[in-house]
Amino acid sequence: MKMKFKDLEIEDKEWVEKTLSGVINSEAIFGTHFIWSKAFGSKICNYKGIFLKKSERNGICYEFPHGASSEEEFKDAVKFVFEDSCKDGYPHLRFTELLNTEVNSLEDLFPGRFEIIPKREKYEYLYSVEDLAFLKGKKFHKKKNHVLKFSKTYNLKYTEIDRFDSDEYMKFFEMWFKEKCEKRNYDQIPEYNAIKLALENYKELGLLGGKIEVDGRIIACTIGEKINDKIFLIDFEKALAGYEGAYSAINNEFAKSLYKRNYKLVNREEDLGIPGLRKSKLSYKPVFLVPKYEAVLKDFENGIA
Repeated sequence: MKMKFKDLEIEDKEWVEKTLSGVINSEAIFGTHFIWSKAFGSKICNYKGIFLKKSERNGICYEFPHGASSEEEFKDAVKFVFEDSCKDGYPHLRFTELLNTEVNSLEDLFPGRFEIIPKREKYEYLYSVEDLAFLKGKKFHKKKNHVLKFSKTYNLKYTEIDRFDSDEYMKFFEMWFKEKCEKRNYDQIPEYNAIKLALENYKELGLLGGKIEVDGRIIACTIGEKINDKIFLIDFEKALAGYEGAYSAINNEFAKSLYKRNYKLVNREEDLGIPGLRKSKLSYKPVFLVPKYEAVLKDFENGIA
């Protein structure tokens, strides 16, 4: 059967997970690929047991091939990707979301063929779960005050998300989107579609979340997934307007849950180059950032062979 790209389905979870390297970035998890697939027009291909993925949202781009057992298999997969890009009539071969090790692999096997571009807005932030859970020391003094003020102002109740009542949580997220973008059609918002897919497949994806209620109303919610036994990824974190300190509170409460489960690090993904978001992420004192790169084939007309 001819190999080709197709829509990502929940049934792909088992074979895709076998190909992923289990490193610390968000692309190491099937759930992330799945919940954002419709939002970014993603397609996947099982190429001889190698996981290939492309996005068609803003020009065609591909992610690093995962699951090759030899250099020859990897080079063969890259050639297949090149041929696919030619069929689409898009005169570029572009790999995105690359880690340092993946850049090195491309450089080793295709020396000098790719232009490597750092993408600071894609760098992922990793934090100590213990730091976020206990907010000890001078560097977290302001954050701890925000949490204490919130707990004194509101009669809050924190619980983990009930995976069988997705409608309740979808109503909360719809309220958040209404506050932020009331004049837009929700179905046209990528993040809305990703959240909807996450809630609809909460159990199957093995997601974990938490919520804060005030007077019986959900006012803050977070959802994430396991990267490995020590690292957890935050997919979404939202809080309604009008509850000062709610973001700090849900961050802190969920970190306590992760600490009890023996997680050591939490990945809170990228800042997208948004100044306010970058300032916020840096204010929580990340342990380190995971660099990301883009690789563009320099001489597309002469091919990849």
